[in-house]
Amino acid sequence: MKSIVYASRKPVLYQALEEIKRKFTEDRILSDFDFMFIALNYKYPYEHLDRDIKRVFDVNGKDYVAFHATEAIANTDIFEGIAVCFIKFENRGKVNVYADEGIKNYTKNGTITKLIDYLEENKNNLNIFISSWEDESLGLFIEDLGRLLSSRNFYPNLVGGVSSGRRYNNELRTFQFYDGKIIKNGFVVVTFENVEFSMGISSGFKPISPVYTVSRAEGYKIYEVDGKTPFKEIVERFLKGLEKKVEYLWYCPIVILEDEEGYVRIQRTFKEIGEDYVEFFAPVYEGGKFMLSFGTPEQIIENTKKEVEKVKRNIECPELILNFSCIARQYVLENMKEEENKVIAGELDAPLFGFATYGEVGPDRFFKKVKLYNETATFVALKEA
Repeated sequence: MKSIVYASRKPVLYQALEEIKRKFTEDRILSDFDFMFIALNYKYPYEHLDRDIKRVFDVNGKDYVAFHATEAIANTDIFEGIAVCFIKFENRGKVNVYADEGIKNYTKNGTITKLIDYLEENKNNLNIFISSWEDESLGLFIEDLGRLLSSRNFYPNLVGGVSSGRRYNNELRTFQFYDGKIIKNGFVVVTFENVEFSMGISSGFKPISPVYTVSRAEGYKIYEVDGKTPFKEIVERFLKGLEKKVEYLWYCPIVILEDEEGYVRIQRTFKEIGEDYVEFFAPVYEGGKFMLSFGTPEQIIENTKKEVEKVKRNIECPELILNFSCIARQYVLENMKEEENKVIAGELDAPLFGFATYGEVGPDRFFKKVKLYNETATFVALKEA
């Protein structure tokens, strides 16, 4: 397998794609390609995407998967524009794509059952998951997916991220695009057959507080801890003397210490400080235990180096790296955002493609469950078998 990544910041979609095609043609690293990943900024007129891709690259709708991203990762650079990863298989490698809608009403419409059946059929392959953001149901969808997969006793090599975007022209744009369809309330799974791969999940945040027990919660919101202590009061003490800006709290996500197995550690990013609650970007549960944590750019980079070393031991000479990195993590990295990309791409010595996410999907540390993470860099290195 050969892969190459190009990007453009041109504000006109068609011109941005033409610039990427020109780079592809002039560099002559590849003469053609089998598949494209496309990360698209939310400001582009996405309804023109399929038409423009076909005009510029002369492909059909099944030759690419596209998705919204506030920022795209193209090798070591970060772009607020469009980035394209071109993939050419040289041996037995192959891509299949599964797409579906219905995250919002997944408990009633069979969406999750169909997904699990597909993943079971492809449990020995690498499955890249990219979904829309859905305020009420996405986190619960991932939690139920993990629980049901665990009950079937297999982990389907699932890794990926939640598309990021902003509200633009009266809609929150975190969509996916495949086969001429615009997926606004669903996901795509890009399955790689006949590839070797290795995953890494980098955090870098260290617990710094006492252990709290959630005593009152609902959905993504914590109201009270340790009996009847308002969690909002604890959080506001962190912001004493500062502007009450939720982004400052991204330096100290909560670390959930255990679930029913007693070993899973995951982070939750602050989303909003409400009137009597604190809201996160993923579910929290009554009875759960957590600590506040803290991370600096230097700590985060050091943790990424350790994860990269683990991946290097598991795969020799990868041919592509896919990186799903939380938008809150990108914020905390400050002016070292591209430094993390240099560590991943440089040490693994392969093209790097990815995007800033609203959440990362990957395994727990024992590869028994699918989890929804926040503020990680979840990456996978792969090569054709």
